[in-house]
Amino acid sequence: MKNRIPLLLIVLCISVHSHGAALEKSGQSILPFFEKGNYAEFSVGQIHADISGKNANTGFSSGNLVDDYRLFQATIKAQLHSQVSIGLLLDQPFGIKVNYVYAPEASSDHAPSEAVNVDINTYNITALTGFQPTVNWNFYAGLTRQRFEGNIHLFGKNYSFLNGYNAQLKPDDATGWLLGLNYQRPEIALRTSLTYRSEVKHRVRTTELSPLYNLSEQSTAIDTPQSVNFDFMSAISTSNLVFGTVRWVNWEDFEIQPAGFQSILNPYIHIPSITDLKLINYQSDQWSAKLGIAHLLNEKLYLSAETSWDSGSNNPASATNPANGYNGIGAGFRYNISPKTFVSSGLYYLKLKPAKPDTTSLAVSSLSTLEDKDVWAYGFKVGHYF
Repeated sequence: MKNRIPLLLIVLCISVHSHGAALEKSGQSILPFFEKGNYAEFSVGQIHADISGKNANTGFSSGNLVDDYRLFQATIKAQLHSQVSIGLLLDQPFGIKVNYVYAPEASSDHAPSEAVNVDINTYNITALTGFQPTVNWNFYAGLTRQRFEGNIHLFGKNYSFLNGYNAQLKPDDATGWLLGLNYQRPEIALRTSLTYRSEVKHRVRTTELSPLYNLSEQSTAIDTPQSVNFDFMSAISTSNLVFGTVRWVNWEDFEIQPAGFQSILNPYIHIPSITDLKLINYQSDQWSAKLGIAHLLNEKLYLSAETSWDSGSNNPASATNPANGYNGIGAGFRYNISPKTFVSSGLYYLKLKPAKPDTTSLAVSSLSTLEDKDVWAYGFKVGHYF
C-alpha cells in the first residue's frame, strides 16, 4: 500500500509540560532530527496558566501563582552522507516561574504574611550525530551543554525563621550526553525511536541572604534529571496517521538544598516537619504520555488532535508544586507553503490535578486546595527543507 502521508510528525508545535511534574517544560524531543534530508525549524510557544490555591494554615487564596511565559525551540539538521547526519537542537528543558504575595488588609502594618518568588531556568544546546547503516535504522548519540540559573526568595512571618531567605543561583554550564536508536519504514510511514538522556551535574555558585543569619557564598550541587523518551508513529490509512510519546524523568533524585539553607534548618532538625525538609525536591519520578491522530485534508493542509496525561511528582501541595499531574487535549494544523517550507500552529488545554495537602510542612508555601487549575498553551512553528 502506498501512503500519501509523508514520514513526518504532524504534531502540535509547543510543549505542554507546564506544571505537570517538577520543573518539566519542554519534553526534550529530538523528533526534528529524523526529518528527511537537510532541515531547519523554529518554534515559539506561549503558556498562560490560571493556577491558585488556599493556604493550608491560614486559608488565604494565593491568587495566580504562575506568570505567563514563552518557550522557544530550534533545530538544524544536515544529511552529510546517505549514512551520516548531524544536528543542533536548542530548547528550554526545565524551569519554573512562581510569584505571589499575600498581605492581609487586617494586618496592622500591611506587611506580607507570605510572599514567594521562584524563577529557575535551564537552556540546552544539544549536538547530535546519527549513523544510518540501512534505510530502516538510525543510531545516534550526542552531547548536551546545559546552563542552569535561578533565584528563590521567601518572605513573610508565615515562614518563621526562614523569613527573608534569598538564594541566588548563579549561571552554571555543564555537560551531559544522550544515546538512542530509531527504526523506520518509510513505505508505511512507521517510525519509532528510543532516546536516553543522562543527568547533568552542576556546581552552582550560590549567594544566600538572611536577615537572621550570616550566610556566605558557596557552591550547590544540582543535578538535572536523566530521562527516557519513546516516540512512535504509524499510518493507519492513506490519509491518517497515529502518533504518541511516553516519557520518564528521574525527578525522585533531584533536589536544591544550598548549604546556607541547611545551616538555618540544623537547629530545628529534631522537629519532624523539618527533619527532611528540602528547599526544592520531588518525591516521585514523572511519567507522561500522549496519543494523537493526524489527518491529511488535502495536499497542503494537515490537521491533528491529541490527548495527554502526566503523573505528577506526588509532592504535597506547594507554590512550586501546586498540581500533581494533568490531563490535556489539543488540536493543531500544518500548512505547506511550498514543497520545502511549512508553517504549523497548535492550541492545548490542560486540566491540572490537585496535589495532596500538607498542613505540617514549612516547604515553599503549603496549599490545602487547588482552586483554579487551568493551563492554555499555544504556539507557532516554521520548518524548511534545504
